[in-house]
Amino acid sequence: MMTSVENRPSKPDKAIGAILASLDEQITRQGIDIDALKQEIEKLTLQVREREKDVSRIREARRQLTLIQTTQLEAEEIASEALKVPEGFAKRHAERKNGQAWQVRQQAYLILKETGHPLSRAELLEKMTAAGFVIDSPRPLHRIGKILWEAKDAFVYHDNGYWLVGEPVTEPVERTKRFRTRKPRKKKTLEN
Repeated sequence: MMTSVENRPSKPDKAIGAILASLDEQITRQGIDIDALKQEIEKLTLQVREREKDVSRIREARRQLTLIQTTQLEAEEIASEALKVPEGFAKRHAERKNGQAWQVRQQAYLILKETGHPLSRAELLEKMTAAGFVIDSPRPLHRIGKILWEAKDAFVYHDNGYWLVGEPVTEPVERTKRFRTRKPRKKKTLEN
């Protein structure tokens, strides 16, 4: 008689089967959730790496800007020290700081110190014009030449250009020789 009880399913077996089926369903859902979370973790990990790269780029940019700022400040300090016109430069009996001659001498001093070699009056005019300095004269080249020539205690004509008296040339420059063209001379003959 025991065989008939063993063949017949009991209610607890059905309940266990339902529980097992429910657990299998939960395991499957949890597995799907785990896979989704793993994918999200991968995405977030990639985002973290990208953000870390961004942060390192920003830090490097900040470092570079700090270096540039420091270098620029140092350069400005050096420039302000190096490119100041000395107090007694081109002293005149009547020094008019609003006068154009005084301003031309000051500008010429700064330009010549910056370039490090003699400049012609045309080159000086070009650099002065580029700096925004306007010479009020119908013949500005002649005006520059006259002002610098008259300031013999401050400027000297050297190597086809003006230079500072007593200052060594820091950057030598080779100038091409300029030759003036002339009409060929007629040969004198006995007939003429």
